[in-house]
Amino acid sequence: MGLDQPATSGLSRQFTLVNRDHFPRQNTLDMAKPSQLVVAPGTALEPRPKPAYFAVDQRVADPEKELRLRFETFVETRLGPSFLLSIPGGSVLTQGFFVADQDDNLLVDSFRAYGQVGRYGFNEIKPRVVQRNFPPSIPQRGSAIVLGIQTNANYFHWLMEALPRLWLANRFESLGKSVVLVPDLTPWMRDMLTATDVKPGRLALLSAEATSWETLAMPSRGLANIHTFTWHALQLMDMLRARVKIGRRCGTPAFRIQIEVSFAANRK
Repeated sequence: MGLDQPATSGLSRQFTLVNRDHFPRQNTLDMAKPSQLVVAPGTALEPRPKPAYFAVDQRVADPEKELRLRFETFVETRLGPSFLLSIPGGSVLTQGFFVADQDDNLLVDSFRAYGQVGRYGFNEIKPRVVQRNFPPSIPQRGSAIVLGIQTNANYFHWLMEALPRLWLANRFESLGKSVVLVPDLTPWMRDMLTATDVKPGRLALLSAEATSWETLAMPSRGLANIHTFTWHALQLMDMLRARVKIGRRCGTPAFRIQIEVSFAANRK
């Protein structure tokens, strides 16, 4: 499925960084107004134990500093919250799938690390305010679900950060006909997406720099941060694990999840 394209470019837009609590919490999903539905809260803070062993790639800028960081003990959650935001008139920006509401509030929950903001061309002009040039955004009809992330082509992040968004959205019958916004899919990305039961006709390639929707649903990512998974990421893994077992009993696995480094060259 293709999206309408703007004809001209070059409009400067400023965005204020906000988190999900900018949206009022609701007990049920209401796509008609800005809202936040928490499906599963995050777990309590607790110290993260030091790893027994951690290998650092010597090509990093400062290996010793990187090693100290990895072995540092600090307080964090065991599971991040699983939530879904309803954003009427919401926009999806760049191939990094940044999300903003119609008042140009940019959701920090739509990206994992602040460094991604600069990577995708946003410039910080003062604290919590960024600016970027965009072509005019042509409104798209209907509702859409944000699936993509900033690191879509990374096997781990596609599996553990992006795909759990679809698992969470699939829990809501009212989103059953919403289009699913995806990046340009490689064969292995498409295979993994197929395993989540999404119908191909619902997929919409995000090819424009800025698109806005009558109603936009933004499920939380499967990674709250690089150390912290969310409840729905683990639920997706349980579903895939169960299907692998069923496939093996039938003699042919339904799909394959590759995690070994030796298979890296085959992930195309």
